[in-house]
Amino acid sequence: MGVSLKTRLAVRKNRLRRRRGRILREIGKAVFLVAMAGLLGAVLVFGYSFVITASCFTLEKAVVRGLNHLSEGDILKLADLEKDANILTLNLKEKAGKILNHPWVKSACLGRELPNRLVIEIEERKGAAVVMIGEVPHMMDWQGEPFKRFEKGDEPAAPVLTGIFDGTGGRENPLVRESLDVLRLLRQPGRFPPPGTVSEIHGDRRTGITLVSSAGFSVGLGFGDYERKLRRAAEVFENYRERYGCEEPIHLTCISVDEIVVQKIRWNRERDKNDGGSWKA
Repeated sequence: MGVSLKTRLAVRKNRLRRRRGRILREIGKAVFLVAMAGLLGAVLVFGYSFVITASCFTLEKAVVRGLNHLSEGDILKLADLEKDANILTLNLKEKAGKILNHPWVKSACLGRELPNRLVIEIEERKGAAVVMIGEVPHMMDWQGEPFKRFEKGDEPAAPVLTGIFDGTGGRENPLVRESLDVLRLLRQPGRFPPPGTVSEIHGDRRTGITLVSSAGFSVGLGFGDYERKLRRAAEVFENYRERYGCEEPIHLTCISVDEIVVQKIRWNRERDKNDGGSWKA
């Protein structure tokens, strides 16, 4: 028995009524979400406007830490902090980049201490020695990197490292590492030659490392085993001075720990003795 037309129409009407209810609920949800998004956007815009204009976030103090060679004024000048700047809108990466332009600065890290203080953490390069690149003196750090031309007031002033770089300052030369190894030994207490008496550390690819002392002697160390060679050279030097009682310049060639040759030498006056030079047999 077939369903009557009236019944079919009633079923279809009920179905449309149910669908209309669901559609209206979905439209209501969409309108609610749009309204909430608009409200949230307005709150964010208002909040952002408040934050960037609030006087409590105006930069009042910048603290610089980790300084040794440089001054706080040097760093603040490099950072170029704007007067009455908002601490939340400062581009810290940009400011750090400006600070890193200084040759003595190895790394720079900037951080905010709310509400109104900026902290700048600096790691300075540690100067190891003055190194000659061609005829130009440069400061070199303990990683063997020349990072600036030597200027009056730079530290350390001595010894001067020569012969380890070509005119370009290339770091492939193994004499860079050898010279730094010897320099570290010389800076330990009780080492020979005494602190402050070594005016030059000279590197040569064929003969190795030679120390030139302002006290009137030089020591050829060759390559490697520097600690034992220096200890043995100290014994030979003292014995020689005690036996012969002379103050003439001498050169100690440390071919090995067990074979040290002592030669009388003369000063090479290509440069004035008081300003540096080299001892030659």
